[in-house]
Amino acid sequence: MAQLLDSTIFESTRTWREQRFLVTCRSVLWRLLLALTVYLTPQPALATGGRNAGESQSPQYLPDRVIVKFATGGVGGPQRGLFKAYTTPAKVADLLARFGAVETEQLFPPRPRFLQKASAPVDLSAIYEFRFNQPVNVAKLVQLLRQQPDVVYAEPRYLHRIYYDPNDPSISSQTYLTVIKAREAWDITQGDPDVVIGIVDTGVDWQHNDLQANIWQNSDEIPNNGSDDDNNGKVDDVRGWDFGGLGNPDNSATPDNDPREDKADHGTAVAGIASAATNNGLGVAGIGFKCKIMPVKTSQDNVRDGSTALIAYGYDGIAYAAENGAHIINCSWGGGGFSQFGQDVIDYATQLGALVVAAAGNESNSSLSYPAAYRNVLSVAATDNNDIRAGFSNYGYWVDVSAPGDRLYTTWQVPANSYNPFFRGTSASAPVISGVAALGKSVHKDWTPGAIAEQIRLAADNIDSQNPGYNRQLGFGRVNAQRAVMSTFKTPAVRLAGYTLRETVGDGDGIFEANEEVAVSIRLTNFLEPVSNLSVTLTENSAFVNMISSTLNAGTIGRGDTVAVAGTFGFRIAPNAPAGHVVTFYVDFSAANYNDWQGFTAVIRPLYGDLSAGNVTTTLTSIGALGFQDDYIGSIGGNGSGQIGRGFEFPIGSENALFHGGLIIGTASSHVSDVAYGNADGSFSTRRYDFVTSSGGELNIQPGKKATVEATSRFNDSVAEAPIGLTIDQKAYAWANAPWNDFVILEYTIRNTTAQAISNVYAGFYLDWDIIDPEANFAGWDSANQLGYEWADGSAYYGITAVSPAQATSYRAVNNQEYDGTDAAKYQYMSEGFQLVRSDAVGDWSQLLSFGPYNLPAGQSVTVAFAVLGGTDLNDLKANAQAARSVYLTTEVDDSQIDPVPLQFALAQSTPNPFAMRTAPSTEIRYSLAETGPVTLRIFNVLGQEVAVLVRGVQNPGSYAVQWNGLDRRGVAVPSGVYFYQLKTPGFTATRKLIVVE
Repeated sequence: MAQLLDSTIFESTRTWREQRFLVTCRSVLWRLLLALTVYLTPQPALATGGRNAGESQSPQYLPDRVIVKFATGGVGGPQRGLFKAYTTPAKVADLLARFGAVETEQLFPPRPRFLQKASAPVDLSAIYEFRFNQPVNVAKLVQLLRQQPDVVYAEPRYLHRIYYDPNDPSISSQTYLTVIKAREAWDITQGDPDVVIGIVDTGVDWQHNDLQANIWQNSDEIPNNGSDDDNNGKVDDVRGWDFGGLGNPDNSATPDNDPREDKADHGTAVAGIASAATNNGLGVAGIGFKCKIMPVKTSQDNVRDGSTALIAYGYDGIAYAAENGAHIINCSWGGGGFSQFGQDVIDYATQLGALVVAAAGNESNSSLSYPAAYRNVLSVAATDNNDIRAGFSNYGYWVDVSAPGDRLYTTWQVPANSYNPFFRGTSASAPVISGVAALGKSVHKDWTPGAIAEQIRLAADNIDSQNPGYNRQLGFGRVNAQRAVMSTFKTPAVRLAGYTLRETVGDGDGIFEANEEVAVSIRLTNFLEPVSNLSVTLTENSAFVNMISSTLNAGTIGRGDTVAVAGTFGFRIAPNAPAGHVVTFYVDFSAANYNDWQGFTAVIRPLYGDLSAGNVTTTLTSIGALGFQDDYIGSIGGNGSGQIGRGFEFPIGSENALFHGGLIIGTASSHVSDVAYGNADGSFSTRRYDFVTSSGGELNIQPGKKATVEATSRFNDSVAEAPIGLTIDQKAYAWANAPWNDFVILEYTIRNTTAQAISNVYAGFYLDWDIIDPEANFAGWDSANQLGYEWADGSAYYGITAVSPAQATSYRAVNNQEYDGTDAAKYQYMSEGFQLVRSDAVGDWSQLLSFGPYNLPAGQSVTVAFAVLGGTDLNDLKANAQAARSVYLTTEVDDSQIDPVPLQFALAQSTPNPFAMRTAPSTEIRYSLAETGPVTLRIFNVLGQEVAVLVRGVQNPGSYAVQWNGLDRRGVAVPSGVYFYQLKTPGFTATRKLIVVE
């Protein structure tokens, strides 16, 4: 499984702009679990994932293929051919074969002449696409592939929306050229025919009378000779390439050398804005004037959202454009869902000298859209001709610049040689910037993509005053083409090269919480003129964050230099910071005649947490999902990981054994609310979840009364497609002491919140275990203990058992190869009894245990409880199942009696003292706290050297007891002698003596 990028680390090896996707740290990834709506209606040939609160729309992807990058480079075989013709790592080959792989393509065969252009090139030659004979469970396949040691990442083949709205009946001329001072820019340069703009889109009508003169010609290719003369893998690509074509009935592409649009969709309009032939006595003027257009068609005619074309091969097209000499690459499309494949291609294109320009999106929100939100991309929002944000345009700290995009007059494909007078959207704004970038490249031939981008950004006119409420949300301003190409416009351009957030006061878990203090360190790159005496200030937009130190001196940074700034910023999180609170930070740069800024975000109190006690750790969420979350849609990290939390560890510190788990409640096969993957219609995208956190129901983990550690949350099914009308209170219990230290008990009180009775209610819990090798697990059932379990050769045992009631209604060992993921299947498994309970056949197994049916009158509730557990062997697992039922049923807590909050801080004498390890397993240290705050409890020897740390973190008011077993930080027993233990809080410090004897 791909490695988790810890939420405290936001490092980047970016080349010219902050690594924006890293702001979606573990915490932001959790927001994927709160997905509320599906933006696009899935078509039969598509799969649709859940919408992220931090992303612009639901990612779509083709359900019959995956993209894999191998660590070992090429895997052998022809550039495209039958799957069996390839030599892949044995385990990967077996896995793909069982899912029905029929064809493989090396997406980017080695082309050394391109790599020579970059000093540190991104190697795309190890990226392959595998196609299957039918739609497959992409979510599971991606998860299994990522666990293979030879796989760097595995991802879906994403689809993206084109960003325009052609339904506005208003007619407009090219008044935007006046707004951006295009004519004044043309007085300086009319563009260079050697500068090429790649239009990666739905195709371009290269025969259009107003485009013909500016269509790029591949001088290395001999027309119509049926040969690949330039050895770029494309035959007769004289004017560009069509990656998708019309498409075949089996959903495969039909690439060809004619990149015209299949229908009048989008790309021809984009091309006309960027660089229609100008001063030719025809139609419209393109901003690029004499710069060339490279048509790259990346849609496939039979892959559409209704009548709207979708971009299926956008990143393939970006690589093609860069390899074939495009200096500017326009992407008027995008969508939610980070892809490491996409980021790799962007980095590759940048290193080949191409600047990628992308539309910010048309959802009218601040959510991230890709490719615009990738590093090394110039992202563009839309304004009208009065410099006011276009109502459809996305916005946010991650936008770089704005450009007119409301009713632009441009070229159109049907009828022939026609024009579209009302083309609008960020799709229109992006080619405005691409045209200006081409003019800039014409003037500064030796400038890097980052330098061109920064010149455009910093030359823009500030429009914040025209857009109240959107300060710093529309980039540095609206583009000024004249200033962007003036050789006399000189400025530094300092950007974040990387930044790190680290807890300095807190529990060290990498999750930013109330009363914790965080240090921020930064690295900076300067892309343009040298700067001296640079002052850097950190500010934020939150009432729940207080800056401790906010200014640093970065000194002098030369052009092209990257430096680590000495010192750190610091901030403290307020005690009342709400859960899931997103804070936007701004780094302000200031020097003589230079002011600039850049933003990033962090999340306070994310809505998940790790419950740890005894021998078990598991990741809980506030909506009934459990364990390791691998939401590959929107995944981040160097190898595409999207995991959050530690999953389910038994014992603590061992490898996570759980892919995903979640609560399922249903009343009929068409009426199921759940957080288990698998869509109602049978598709396997990680879809929107049916449960959402109720107001005030955020996850809370704290020392417990019934158990050592307890957690509570409340959620409901109001966001389900067909809500049942339920509110669920979740409680979780974990114990530190044997024999209760090998499991977590999950208790759910399910309440009918409707005015009518709800009948036939089943409640189940689904667990998809991936133990060591996920494809080599076994499944079993022990009726006497109502225990479902799984294991692998040489592994511990894992499972789920009925706690309350003690007798389950149904249990099924789920064969993931046969599981269709539908609501009907989930309801069947919950209600069918005990149909498939054991298999000695090796495979990838899940399990589902359930209770019911229940009849819930209006306002009434029922409580059920499960235990998720581990054991060293089967007998140990059975004993743990018995212990779970026993402790749950016999441990009573009177919640009506609230422990009084201590009125003062206190540290008691340890007992026993003296402490003899040969006669007592530990000595107990008790203390009390009068207020919430950071706490440390440490052991020192007589020399003042720290021996052990017993407590470090933020704790609430109350009384606490901590055990010390006489071991130091290395786990070695301390020698006899005098020791001291010290309790320290911001306003209280106390030290007591402890004697250790033999």
